[in-house]
Amino acid sequence: MTRQSDNLDTGLPEQLQKPEYNFVKLTGADAPEDKQKEPVDGFKQDYNHEPYNSANIKAWLNHGYNVGLYVQHNLFVLDFDTTEDYKALKPHLPDTFTVETQSRDGYHLYYKCYDDLTRQRSIETPNGEIDTRIPGKGYIIVPPSEYKN
Repeated sequence: MTRQSDNLDTGLPEQLQKPEYNFVKLTGADAPEDKQKEPVDGFKQDYNHEPYNSANIKAWLNHGYNVGLYVQHNLFVLDFDTTEDYKALKPHLPDTFTVETQSRDGYHLYYKCYDDLTRQRSIETPNGEIDTRIPGKGYIIVPPSEYKN
C-alpha cells in the first residue's frame, strides 16, 4: 500500500508512472479548503490533461499544485472516504494497488476493467461515501498531492 507521503522523489507511485496515463494539474493546499482538488484550468474530457511526464509532474508539485489522474482506458477506481468502509469491504474485493489518502483516512483502490463501464456511482454509508471513477468520467487526486480537507 502506498501512502500520500511516499514517493516524493519520483512524484508519483511507480504504478502510475505509465505513458498511457494522463494527468491534470489541480489547485494546491494553499487554495481555499473547498477548492483544493479542482483542475486549475477547468476539466474537459477531450483536453486539459496530458500524458505522464515526470518533469511536468515535478514542476506542478514544486509550484504548489496537486496532481490528478484522469481515469481512462481500462482503469476503474474505488474511492473510500473512511477506513471503516474500506475495512468492511476490503475482504470481499480482489487485491490491487491501493493508496491511503489524506481525506479522512480514505483509500483509493485501482483496478483494471475490461468492460465498457458507463455509470459512475456514489454510495452513501453511515461512515461517509464510496465513489467510483470509471474511464472517461473524471479524475482522482494522487500522491504526493497535499490538501487540508
